[in-house]
Amino acid sequence: MDANMAAAFAVYLVGTASPGPSNLAIMSVAMEQGRSRALSLAAGVVLGSVCWGMFAAMGFAALMRNSLRWRGG
Repeated sequence: MDANMAAAFAVYLVGTASPGPSNLAIMSVAMEQGRSRALSLAAGVVLGSVCWGMFAAMGFAALMRNSLRWRGG
């Protein structure tokens, strides 16, 4: 892993772990509906974050941009 990739990965980890609306939603669900539902929500949040991170890493935005150009959008 080169230095640029390591830096990008570190920034992604900090951004993913920082508190935000998803953390508040998980805490709210935990208090209102219990631990098991909160863990399910947390798993979904983590999976979504990993998917968005992977899309960004693969240049998904560039692919979408090229797709829109190809379709005439």
